[in-house]
Amino acid sequence: MRCTCLSKQGLEGIFTEQDAVRRIIASGHDPAQTKLCDVMTEDPDTIGPDEPAIKGLQMMEDGGYRHLPVIRNGHILGVISRSDYLSDERAELESERHLWERIA
Repeated sequence: MRCTCLSKQGLEGIFTEQDAVRRIIASGHDPAQTKLCDVMTEDPDTIGPDEPAIKGLQMMEDGGYRHLPVIRNGHILGVISRSDYLSDERAELESERHLWERIA
C-alpha cells in the first residue's frame, strides 16, 4: 500500500505499509477513524526522474525507508521501491560503500 499526498504547495507526505504498521496498528489507533495526515511520513525525500537509478537505491538505504517518490516540477510521476531493484544492483551499491569506507 502506497499513498502520496500532493497539495498545491507540492508533496506533503507519503503513506506506506510501514506507516500503517508503526503508526496505526502498533499504536492501537482505529484505522477507520485515523486520518492519513496524522500518520503519514511528512515531507519525504524525493528524487527526480533524470537521476541515476542507483542514487534512488542509495537514498533509500541511507534513509532507512523502502519507498521514494519521483517528482518533476512539483508533480508526482511515480514511486520507486527497494523491491524494484535487482539483487545485483543492491550488491553493487554495497560494494561501492565498502570501497569508499576503505578510502576514507
